[in-house]
Amino acid sequence: MSSIALQLERVNGGRIDAGSNVIFEPAVTASGNIHYDSDTGVITILEPGSYEFDWWISLRSCASLKAGDFTLLTSQGNSIIGSPPDQTNEIMGVAILDILSVPTTVELKNSSANALFYQDSVPVTASMAVIGETNDTQAYGSFVWDGRAGETSDSHKNRIRSIGEYSNLVLNPGSSDITILIPGVYRLEFAVNAAAATQKGQGSSLLVNGVPIALGEHDGFSEKEGTQAFSAEKGISFFHLNAGDRVSLGIGNGNVSALGAFGISGGSLCIMRLP
Repeated sequence: MSSIALQLERVNGGRIDAGSNVIFEPAVTASGNIHYDSDTGVITILEPGSYEFDWWISLRSCASLKAGDFTLLTSQGNSIIGSPPDQTNEIMGVAILDILSVPTTVELKNSSANALFYQDSVPVTASMAVIGETNDTQAYGSFVWDGRAGETSDSHKNRIRSIGEYSNLVLNPGSSDITILIPGVYRLEFAVNAAAATQKGQGSSLLVNGVPIALGEHDGFSEKEGTQAFSAEKGISFFHLNAGDRVSLGIGNGNVSALGAFGISGGSLCIMRLP
């Protein structure tokens, strides 16, 4: 179990146009896998869990202020309206949300049809606090790149597939890689099989965002396809990955998809997030 906290404030006056987000200043407090963009007013939650949102806005006196003039919206489809306790110059809201997948974005929006104005005679014009409790989230999966003799690299590239179920990872056949959804420390175990002539002197590698982070260790040759010799390389790495990082395999300076013309099985990759 881990805790996430975010505190936001706005001290400036100004206006909130209809359909626009409430913009707080840079975060007063931010702890854990949560991010706030002070240019757009968007909160990005990077770890599943239960989150509580408490917010209020101080506005210039407005006789027409009503419930629903401000709404907390999430990219997973939540919509929680605020309520004005005195019907004139303040509106507030509370929401407890289960964030099921990440990244999830959250916005506090002026959902009325009119521009509204912050109170300019108070030291703080708007505030929001976010508290989250998350479980240690598992992310895992096993993937292979299938190769068949005589294939082009392009046809092989789209044959990355999973072995069994996978969780909190995104399989990207078109780019032959896997996207990480939950930040943390990961155990990455990989193997690459290729024609010996192609493998020798180049070596296999584990790539994060296209950059090699670990090299495979040579594991000998076999003579299983007539006179064609194949080499095998494998490796294990422990690496901190962020949400949005893309993991793939490589050979030499290229993507593992280049193995398509040579191998029986181009490569395999097992991914496991550590508690």
